Amino acid sequence: MAGKSVTNERAFVEQGLRALREYMALDGCVNLFDAHIAPHTSSIRICKAGERRVLGSMNDLIYQAKGYLLEVGLPLQLVNMRLNETPLSMLKHHNPKLSLLALEVQSEK
Repeated sequence: MAGKSVTNERAFVEQGLRALREYMALDGCVNLFDAHIAPHTSSIRICKAGERRVLGSMNDLIYQAKGYLLEVGLPLQLVNMRLNETPLSMLKHHNPKLSLLALEVQSEK
């Protein structure tokens, strides 16, 4: 999400949730957001990443996002789509999109 007009924690959370829902809708996962994320957003805590492997994956994605945005010049939505298709070791070399869709299948059972 673009950081423009994010001036405090509340704005960050509101815009972040809105952007997350929009991107999940583009990926065909909006029902997961509505069913499993939105109901639990009344209390949000922001904290540090507790596990080094998670932090490493986050740093890798940040590095890729910067390259796509600043060097290649891709629009933010396309960058998000590409990042969601990036295999991550934390996901046993699956990508975030497929892992999220697998959760959807599990929740339907």
